[in-house]
Amino acid sequence: MGFLSLGLALVFALPLALPLTMVLAVPRPAAAREPAARPADDELTREALEQKQKQRRQVLNGQQQQVDQTTAHYENQWRPLLWAELDRARRICGDLPPDARRAILAAGTKALQSTARQFAEQQFGARPHQPIDVPESIRAGVVAAMEKVAPADAFATYNKEHADRQRRRARAAQGVVVVNLDQRLLLVEPQRRAIAADLEKQWQPAWNVASREQPFVNNQSPAPDYAAKSIEPHLDDRQRADWKNWCEQAGWQKHNLSGNGMSNTQLWHDNVVQQADPWWSP
Repeated sequence: MGFLSLGLALVFALPLALPLTMVLAVPRPAAAREPAARPADDELTREALEQKQKQRRQVLNGQQQQVDQTTAHYENQWRPLLWAELDRARRICGDLPPDARRAILAAGTKALQSTARQFAEQQFGARPHQPIDVPESIRAGVVAAMEKVAPADAFATYNKEHADRQRRRARAAQGVVVVNLDQRLLLVEPQRRAIAADLEKQWQPAWNVASREQPFVNNQSPAPDYAAKSIEPHLDDRQRADWKNWCEQAGWQKHNLSGNGMSNTQLWHDNVVQQADPWWSP
């Protein structure tokens, strides 16, 4: 084959090779590519996030202010409880040195502040609702400090007096619970005995709120739902339905009545000390 024949063969063969080459070289359509993020969209998203965070901070700050104000309110309302506990401690341990007295007062004050804050946080949903025995919570701070500085025999006497007082309060509160249940659910004698025995077995100091003045909720006395495990197993079907309805409408724990039951009248009744004793601040 001559050069002319070879050239003609290449010319006729070239169109057959071009389509394959062109297909391989064609780039993907623009629609198939991932769209690039636009800076303007990113900026809008960032601004919206910052705005939401700012609003959340404002809400949290507002709630914190409410908690702080409510805490201060209850500190003032419950301070006579601290004075009363300190008065009992002085009557038993009246020869404490100045440093010990200051330490006990500081511990009691800290317990008062902590108790008031716990209750305030419950009011605004920052802490789960549960009964708070305010006098016992305040006393715990006094006890912890006294145990370190008071003579052993005097501290034992102080604790014994408190334990006796708590037993009397518990018996009174248990009786109130059974009476209220009987009035509402029409218990029979075996039920009353069984519930009373179960309450005594499972009783907790915070439940002593039952012996205090009872605030009405939805025009009815509060249901002792904090002791439900000691009550529900001993009820029949009719009583259990009435009990659940009562708890829903006026449950002590459900409606967070742990501090509301302690009215000013109750404070005056429980305490004859209505001002600070300078003996504790030598």
